[in-house]
Amino acid sequence: MNVSYRNQPGEDYFESGPRIAVEIVSDSNSTAEMELKVNEYLASGTAEVWLLYPRSPRAWIYRGTRNIAEPQDHLSSPLLPGFRIGMRELLSR
Repeated sequence: MNVSYRNQPGEDYFESGPRIAVEIVSDSNSTAEMELKVNEYLASGTAEVWLLYPRSPRAWIYRGTRNIAEPQDHLSSPLLPGFRIGMRELLSR
């Protein structure tokens, strides 16, 4: 399969961060560890980072270059027009 992505020099891999990164946070993940991951994603060019907390179930979404998060009962994004899913629906499977 030959797929071309804008601003990507190679065909087999991406350089820089993904547009959206999704992390499922477990009980063994520390707040400091997750903060570091979010900062690394944002520093590498990721536009959004979603931290999913399955036990709540809740999500925190970080957008842009600043670490501003907002709690979410559902997930949606301007990067995924028309996509919207409830946390309970997503994590109940």
